[in-house]
Amino acid sequence: MKEFQPYIAGRMDYPDLPDFLRSQWEKIPPSHGAANNARPCMAVLDDNTVIDAVYVVSAEDFINTWGIWPKDDSAKREVHISRVRKFQESPSRLPLKFAEKIYHVGESRMGGSDFTLVFSDKTTQAYVAGNAVDFLELPSGKSMADVIDVILSEAIQTTNCLHDLNYYWCLFGSGQDRRGGLTSRSS
Repeated sequence: MKEFQPYIAGRMDYPDLPDFLRSQWEKIPPSHGAANNARPCMAVLDDNTVIDAVYVVSAEDFINTWGIWPKDDSAKREVHISRVRKFQESPSRLPLKFAEKIYHVGESRMGGSDFTLVFSDKTTQAYVAGNAVDFLELPSGKSMADVIDVILSEAIQTTNCLHDLNYYWCLFGSGQDRRGGLTSRSS
């Protein structure tokens, strides 16, 4: 039998951003949809692994948006800030103006957004994505530079849809849950 207990995120302390990473992080335009002031970027780790889809954000902004730490949410992936050696623009990032348009409208269904991208050759691609839409799969032969518009809709046929990419969170600094543990989990 499962017993439900309230989840209380509490406080987490991550290392601060070192100056060399902070200057790289500040050059990447923020996205305010996935979490306030999150920077969708590419990260190069200490073993030269390249992760193309990473949201870098303060722990405070993260917890105020999501209410649960990545380590406590099996749906979230995390890379520790101490492993990062470089941040740079990601070629998999949806151009900011289109991501912001999707975020401005908000969810089109519980837990996510449905929309269609329009490409420079006038082809379109439907998407069924979660709440973070900065990193998306692309049709073969397309790049983010080919995106010229986004069509927002509440009802998309789910056949031939693409999805958001698997992305990671990279948190820095301290954060404290101020929402009082609104989420439940099974123990």
